[in-house]
Amino acid sequence: MVTNIEEGIAGEPYHDYTWPDVQMNTGYKMPPVALGTFRLREKTYETIKLALKLGYKLFDTAESYSGETRLMDFEISVLVLVLVLVHAFIPEEHCGPYDKTCKSSPWICWRALEELQLKGLIRSIGVSNIDSDTLKFLVGHFSKSSVSVVQNWFDPFHQDRAVRETCQEKNIIYMGYSTLGTLWMEIEGGYDVNPVLERKDVVESAMYSLLPTTSAVLRWAISRNVVVIPSTTTEDHLQKNLETRKQNADSYSSQLIDSLDGLLGDPEKED
Repeated sequence: MVTNIEEGIAGEPYHDYTWPDVQMNTGYKMPPVALGTFRLREKTYETIKLALKLGYKLFDTAESYSGETRLMDFEISVLVLVLVLVHAFIPEEHCGPYDKTCKSSPWICWRALEELQLKGLIRSIGVSNIDSDTLKFLVGHFSKSSVSVVQNWFDPFHQDRAVRETCQEKNIIYMGYSTLGTLWMEIEGGYDVNPVLERKDVVESAMYSLLPTTSAVLRWAISRNVVVIPSTTTEDHLQKNLETRKQNADSYSSQLIDSLDGLLGDPEKED
């Protein structure tokens, strides 16, 4: 896991430190900043091409939106997959962990990944969209392999602290999606504008740090041991997102963002 370093002095830009790669419990490493391909759509190929040129080494993809296919268009030689996640680890009530009759059960998917890992075809495996209780059961009672990564919704207003605490206890890397707040505009009854980028507290934090708001949020997330996967198609934003790895975090702006957790409620727990 990434360890927090001494926080910088407020009001100064931070380019004198590079957040190190994070090491999974399988021994393999990944950078703390990746490119998410979820919203790239028809621009996926050109954006990945540009990201590779800029120095990106980690890409978040999924079969459901063709990110994996577009990445393979670059003829990258992949003999072993470094990390594969069960995309939505949300068990149905009637499908228990040992029920082999449920074809869509995430438990069965997990067993399949374990078998592929045992054969040497996958180096590390993990889960996405999982709650703390299910994660604890998976790690403590069900899994035969190490859970290396958890990928969940994470932003200043939805900090997912219970799952992150479990990850810290179990030496699991936590990866956050929608860290810049886009999910708040997509959920049912969501916002017309992005609250993460428009909320005065977050903007104040960015101004205090002399950074763009997006950079301040990503920098804060990295300082809280979260691997970030922001999605963008513009070269300027790709570069700025990547550069957050070289920016230390000051105490004031980080604590200000910390205090925002839960202020918008938790849509995942609402009926």
